[in-house]
Amino acid sequence: MKYLEILQFNPIVDVIQFNRLSERDYQLDALHNFVYPDYFLETILPEFVKNMVFGGHDQKGIQVIGSYGTGKSHLMGLVQLVAENADNLAELRNEQAREIMQPIAGKFMVHRFELQHNNSLWRIVTFEIQRFLDSHDIDYKFDENSLKSYGEQLSEMMAAFEDKYPDKGFILAIDEMLQFLRLRAESGNLESELPVLQALGQACNNTKFVFMFGVQELIYSAREFQFAADMLRKVKDRYRDLSIRREDVSYVVQKRLLDKTEQQKAIIREHLKPFTPFFADMHGNIEKYVNLFPVHPSYIENFEKIKLAQSQREILKTLSRQFDKIKDNDISENEPGLITYDQYFEQMMQDASMMANPDFKLVSDTVHLVHDKIENNFEGPRRKQIPLAKRIANACGIKIIQAMLNKQNGATAETLTDDLCPVFAIMEDREFLLDQVGNCANLIVKATSGQYFDRKENDEFALRTEGGINPDQLIKDYADSLSPALRDKAFSAFMVEMLGIDTDPCRTGFDIYTHELIWKSHRITRDGYIFFGSPNEKSTTHPRQHFYMIFMPVFRTDIQRGHDTDEVYFVMDGLTNEFKDAVCMHGASTALFNSAPTEQKTIFRDKMQHWFTKARDAFKACYLDATKIYFNGDEPKLLRSFSLPGAGTPLLEIFDSVAGDVLESAFADASPNYPAFTAVRSDITNSNRERFIRNAIAKAVKPDAANSEGEAVLLGLKLFSGGQLNADTCDFANSLIDKLEEKGEGMVLNRDEIIVAVADSNESIWRTLDFNIEADLEFVVLTAMVQLGLIEIKLSNGSVVNASNVDTLRNVDKSEYFMFSLIKKPQGINIPLVRRVTKSFIGQDLSNKLDFTDTFATISNKARELAAQVATFQGRMMNELAEITIAGEKVFGEELLHHLRLETPALKGFYDQLATYTSKAKIRNLQIPLDRIARLEEVQKLINDTKLRMGVVRKLSDLINYLTSAKQYVPAGSNLMTNLDRQIEAALAFDPVNSSEQEVNALQTSLAETKQAYIDYFLLRYNAVCLNDIQQGERNAVLNSSEYRVCQILRDCTILNPAVFTSWLSDFTRLRVPQSSVNSDIQNFPNPISGFNPISSTPSQKTITGLRQELENIYRSWHQDIIDFLNSQHTQDTLKLLKEEDRSYAQGITSGLIQIDSDYSARTVIEFIKHVSQDLEEVEITPAVLNEQFSRAMSVDEFTARMDRLVMNLIGSKKRDKVRIIFRLNNSEFSV
Repeated sequence: MKYLEILQFNPIVDVIQFNRLSERDYQLDALHNFVYPDYFLETILPEFVKNMVFGGHDQKGIQVIGSYGTGKSHLMGLVQLVAENADNLAELRNEQAREIMQPIAGKFMVHRFELQHNNSLWRIVTFEIQRFLDSHDIDYKFDENSLKSYGEQLSEMMAAFEDKYPDKGFILAIDEMLQFLRLRAESGNLESELPVLQALGQACNNTKFVFMFGVQELIYSAREFQFAADMLRKVKDRYRDLSIRREDVSYVVQKRLLDKTEQQKAIIREHLKPFTPFFADMHGNIEKYVNLFPVHPSYIENFEKIKLAQSQREILKTLSRQFDKIKDNDISENEPGLITYDQYFEQMMQDASMMANPDFKLVSDTVHLVHDKIENNFEGPRRKQIPLAKRIANACGIKIIQAMLNKQNGATAETLTDDLCPVFAIMEDREFLLDQVGNCANLIVKATSGQYFDRKENDEFALRTEGGINPDQLIKDYADSLSPALRDKAFSAFMVEMLGIDTDPCRTGFDIYTHELIWKSHRITRDGYIFFGSPNEKSTTHPRQHFYMIFMPVFRTDIQRGHDTDEVYFVMDGLTNEFKDAVCMHGASTALFNSAPTEQKTIFRDKMQHWFTKARDAFKACYLDATKIYFNGDEPKLLRSFSLPGAGTPLLEIFDSVAGDVLESAFADASPNYPAFTAVRSDITNSNRERFIRNAIAKAVKPDAANSEGEAVLLGLKLFSGGQLNADTCDFANSLIDKLEEKGEGMVLNRDEIIVAVADSNESIWRTLDFNIEADLEFVVLTAMVQLGLIEIKLSNGSVVNASNVDTLRNVDKSEYFMFSLIKKPQGINIPLVRRVTKSFIGQDLSNKLDFTDTFATISNKARELAAQVATFQGRMMNELAEITIAGEKVFGEELLHHLRLETPALKGFYDQLATYTSKAKIRNLQIPLDRIARLEEVQKLINDTKLRMGVVRKLSDLINYLTSAKQYVPAGSNLMTNLDRQIEAALAFDPVNSSEQEVNALQTSLAETKQAYIDYFLLRYNAVCLNDIQQGERNAVLNSSEYRVCQILRDCTILNPAVFTSWLSDFTRLRVPQSSVNSDIQNFPNPISGFNPISSTPSQKTITGLRQELENIYRSWHQDIIDFLNSQHTQDTLKLLKEEDRSYAQGITSGLIQIDSDYSARTVIEFIKHVSQDLEEVEITPAVLNEQFSRAMSVDEFTARMDRLVMNLIGSKKRDKVRIIFRLNNSEFSV
């Protein structure tokens, strides 16, 4: 049976070309042969029509997405043909499609073109539209220089189109857009094209303009366009995306290219049925295989993924050509007979145009080379596998061009089996077939030495286009060849890197490294070793140290552990195989890197890093549960069971912490007398040890200088206590003193009797013979002893250092720690005595400064000063002591006074003597027994304490006097009065001289608390009778009010009663304002407020609010009295005699037009009242008198003189300023 007999083959020899859609035969072929998947009928075509019908809403541009050869051009051509010619609707071979497209049939004019230019999109589009407009006599011209927006120009173009064709729409169609945009992006012009696309899509809304184009993928999802993401989002909003799915391509293949009847399908199903047990995908998807036969379903899927040769990837056309080759062939019963994607690679390699693509040429050359290797290396029975091997190579050729070449995309044996469907003469089952395909692929790896064909970590087989060596294969082969011992070497090297050990091994050929551990309880490190390997190599380490951290081998199982108390073992038997494999690969890649030529170093360095990362991650994932700790024969403990440092702690610190915990007791047992430096702020380590030692020496040389780090070391050595350098409790110092005593007077202790070099240390490590402490710590002890005058030390250069030049030791080379010559007791000046005298009496240790003349001036001057102080104490102060009393009782007893009188002369005599030691020679005469020095120290201390007690007594006396005075201001029987009585009684019975400082302080505190209780009581009573802050604000408001100021002035007015205001003012002044100084004054005086007694004083009966109201009433009352006065008949009669302005002023007051609300207005009204209250006399001039005196004509001078005589005659003896002249003319009058 031939292939052509079981299907209707309808070949597709070319894709739809827009430039041929004007040919009628070509149109009919496109209309008749279109295949309609359900998805097209349900979604694609309805969306097309919805977006094109006239009067639609939210219409956009149309973007058709599909790979080359999937039918996107055919789809757009179909829509265009129906839209431009209604007759074409009948040519559609699908009734549902005809119904869907009926609304747009014949409604449009179409212009279609392909983008084959590298000009700007706007220029190309307007050129093509202009060509269409000109060919249809449409009156519109695009202006290249127009400043109008793209949208405006498109709108104007459509208006001109509709003027000519009012019943038509206009379709503008572009076949392929994506490649054009990619070219524009490469030239940096993409962002200028996206606004054009946006405008074209926008122009489709609410118009008869339709814009459509095809692309291979969504333009706004393309990776190379994401730099313009913001603009792409705007473009996206203007387009409707119609995607052709992969299953649609399969459907087209089934229905158009390889259509079958049900009878033919049944034949194919029976043909494939025997092969389904061997091919899992065929078994699960038999109908897909039947419908697509003879095309393997994976052919289409893999075809779509190819990233190269886009112009050649017309899948329908390709399949047509491939099927055309086999259509007349018989279908073999012994194989499925499927067209698989590996065959397409053979077709691609025969296409000369494909070789222009450098990536494909590289892949093609690699496949050819692999084919050659297969031919040359598949020998004997394996030659039968050559065809399958080449198919596998071809399939991997397809796989690798589906991604970037360096990704090495490949396929597993299972995938290759299902996709290529190979068969063998004898096939037992699917597992047999998988083994055959896998073995064949592995033989290709071997034939190419992994250089051109490789098996990756994920078990995919893939081409290696880089060629050359295959480092992965070389590393794997090398790792497989490693012995257990070499694998442990790789493990050791890995651990060294993981732990961050950056020093060289102690001995060539052994993985042993010097290390230090914190002795946690002593805050100092111990020196030791880290081992990787066999514990029996311990004997190779020199010198012997305090501990050994041993990481046992993980690949050798015959290595035995030891049980020494200075050993801690880390046994990692539980490490995973994943880690072990990775660490071996890391070791192999390291070895190959070391032996690789220069040009390959980079390759193996990268592999080293890769495998180290894999090993590191695997180690971190399991080591806490895989590691057991062994020590001294005890039961092992899991690493995780220890208290470990927090997350992020370096790995070495974790192991160190555990080792430190385990070895704590071992360290203590080995060095029971070792100093503990618990006062240091940070642990003493090898890196900072010399700094600590130097600071300790500096502190010993100058004990009074601030030096916390040095002091912490001296405290650990027990050389510092009570803030002073002191060797009394230092075992290390006392041991040396004892040895010197044993030697006898004038003898020395040589260095070799003090310290000794550790065996096999090449004299680099020295420790003491007595306590086994390090030489540098012993040198600190020696420095302190020199400073204290206990010894002298002779250095390696022969110089001698004693207390007078001890500062020399601050700058000695550290080799002197173990190179000094000897020590001996000091001679000459009694340095310890000088030290005690100067520290106790002068206030500073001057024993190390006796070579300076200033030292003796300091001693002499201070001694004279002290002698004068003692003399003063003997005289005036002793008299004061005898007279000091509390409540009439003497405080200092006669016994104390007598003792002081006896002892102070001796102290003064000592100071007088000390003042005479003005040179180094003279101070040699300082020979005072220590017991006498101790007695003089006690006398000086007694004087100091007595002076202090005098001050205390004065303070107690002041407190008692205060409290006694305060009693008069406290109610009898109150709790406070009871407390005052009790405290005063206790104070009077107290003996401040013979009581302890604690008892004195307790009494003083108690009295002070009682005083404070009284102060609180006083202030509470005082504040109760004083205005608070709010009331003081109200009081100030009254003082600043107009009523207050006016009344202050008006009380002098003769017509008002001032008594009422005087009474109010008296009440107002009784309001007490608190004195600001009371809080400080009360501390010194029980009652600092004159006229106030907290027992009898009570708050004012009247409130500030009430007084303000009273003031307002007084003001209103006085104001009314003034109005009443001005309105009285007497005042009104008087006003008639006054000027008009006076009468107007009075009228203003009475009517309320003039207010009395200020100082000025108050004073004015007082003066006015005085003015109107004076007595006036009326003088009348009648018409008869005027006729008599002025009945004839006269000159002005004569008239004036006659008038003056008349007035004078009328006034007579009356007071001129009291007279008011009235003219009476008929019945009217006016005054002058």
